Amino acid sequence: MKISEIFKKCEEISMSKRHDYTSSEDEHENFKRTEILLTWFNSPIDKPYIALIGTKLARLASLLDMKEPKNESIEDTFLDLVNYCALWSERRTTLNVTTKDESKLKCSDFASDIYQNRIYCILTKGHEGDHKYRH
Repeated sequence: MKISEIFKKCEEISMSKRHDYTSSEDEHENFKRTEILLTWFNSPIDKPYIALIGTKLARLASLLDMKEPKNESIEDTFLDLVNYCALWSERRTTLNVTTKDESKLKCSDFASDIYQNRIYCILTKGHEGDHKYRH
């Protein structure tokens, strides 16, 4: 496949998914909604899961607002939310994390586990203890 064909295919996929994830007025609506949810959580352990859950919730809000899905069904979106929450719970349980312990964890302690669970994010480090995630 030629690079121009790859880009065309990527654009088709993006436009199709955009239909399910956003309103017609704001193409970045799902990211803005997720950004709000991320402010509710301080732990770097929670943020990757919240990013994925927030994106799915934004999709669900868009679809329940009388849109016919072009990709996954509404039921699939609910199941994805259940799975992300289960993975999140498993992660916190596996670490046996309490609120007082979270500040002692380093990004490297959980970044590889996030990758292994197929939850991808880009880690941007600021000052010590200041970690932000972008998805």
